[in-house]
Amino acid sequence: MIFLAEQFYITRLMGIILAVAGVIFVSKQENAGKEPDEFQDKGLDMIGIGLAVLSSGMIAIASLLIQVGMTDIDPIDGQLVRMFYGSLVMVPIFILSRRQTNAIPTKQATKIILIGSLFGFAFGSLLFVASIKYAGATITAVISTLAPLFALPMSFSHLKEHITSNVVIGTAIAVIGVVLAIVGVW
Repeated sequence: MIFLAEQFYITRLMGIILAVAGVIFVSKQENAGKEPDEFQDKGLDMIGIGLAVLSSGMIAIASLLIQVGMTDIDPIDGQLVRMFYGSLVMVPIFILSRRQTNAIPTKQATKIILIGSLFGFAFGSLLFVASIKYAGATITAVISTLAPLFALPMSFSHLKEHITSNVVIGTAIAVIGVVLAIVGVW
């Protein structure tokens, strides 16, 4: 809102807070008691939390820059530039990483990662860039917080996880938050 001079709406702010709170509520409920034993007694992992916060900041900056950069171009062209240069930046990181470990992914792991990349990195990223162009960075960021909620039905059907009332409540809170953020009228 500050950098792109977007209109501030109190309902949008309330929606953002509700959407994030709902997703946190669901993820806390889903992960309760499932942490590996070595993490259960140590409390918060400050390095992991710090990296997650840094990641969120990087994605926010990228979303703003993408919105500005996508003004006069097609989302497919923008995504091609994004993928090409993003992959190029990863080459030295990959080389350094390979020097530190000897583990090479198995063929099975490589297949699974390739399929996941097709949906997440290729199609998902293209849709992300297009949504920033057409809906704006703020709305796209809020809707993107719902990603864990899309995984819920698959975890129930494929991983045989149970639906609890807290999961239903958290999902409802997140969806109401997204609706408020999108509508944002006052």
